[in-house]
Amino acid sequence: MDERAVYAAVTGQVIQRLRAGRLSQAALAARAGLSPSALSRFENGQSMPDLYEQRRLALALDRTPGQLAELFEQAFARATQVAQQVGGEGQWNRISAAAIAGLAVIAAVAILEEAEKKNRKRTTRKR
Repeated sequence: MDERAVYAAVTGQVIQRLRAGRLSQAALAARAGLSPSALSRFENGQSMPDLYEQRRLALALDRTPGQLAELFEQAFARATQVAQQVGGEGQWNRISAAAIAGLAVIAAVAILEEAEKKNRKRTTRKR
């Protein structure tokens, strides 16, 4: 799996995790001004949103474009780190590294979401 494909998969997982439980795919697509098929391709890692689409997605997910980009980068860094730790020579090692990297992406996004919830609680208490 090349770096671009991993980044697309990470991007898609982040978008999907941020949407899940809050909005349907169709609802997020409508809020972001995207077609449902485009959003599906992003979430499945088949393509990546351009900067304009990324901006629209961020706003539809109640985030700034910078916050969404930071989530992408953190999740990608974590996935890359895990893949490097388990990766090695040979096809099966690359496949297992990609699979574990995918799980790491999901875990990284969950951790980021939890940290964000705690931060929101602290911010709410200070008001």
